[in-house]
Amino acid sequence: MWRTGVSVSTLDVMATPQQSTALPKFSGEYRHALDDKNRVIIPASWRHGESAVFFVIPNPTKSCLTAMPPAVFDSVAEKMAAQEKIPPEKLRLFIDHFHARAQILNADKQGRMLIPEDFRAKIGLKNESMLSGGDNRFDIWNPTAWESEKEKVEATFAEVWRSGGV
Repeated sequence: MWRTGVSVSTLDVMATPQQSTALPKFSGEYRHALDDKNRVIIPASWRHGESAVFFVIPNPTKSCLTAMPPAVFDSVAEKMAAQEKIPPEKLRLFIDHFHARAQILNADKQGRMLIPEDFRAKIGLKNESMLSGGDNRFDIWNPTAWESEKEKVEATFAEVWRSGGV
């Protein structure tokens, strides 16, 4: 299987064909100005229905916020709880902090989602945001940090692209 070593994948959490609610795919890059209320705009293709709900958490490995639909958020916690290689006390600490650090944010009918001040400060989000798709979740970046991240991972991306025969 192509996803060896990758954390929670769409294959782990996608609805089966018999179910009527498949999880959205988040792909692409979207740069938007923050409005006067410090809201980002979630692309229409990333929303379902009149509003959209996301669990948003500061990413401890990148300078961004990671947003996940509720089903993906739940699956991450469940997958981590099933890890046998992580000592139980560390696992409990992770699960507690994973839930404590996340906030439930709603996008309105126009796709605007308010980013809390402490989250904006943590990633240096001021006037503009960059949203980058990541399969079953997406990241919210300061545009300068996103450009740096892309430069940093370009060689690895190209290597895996070639290795995978794409």
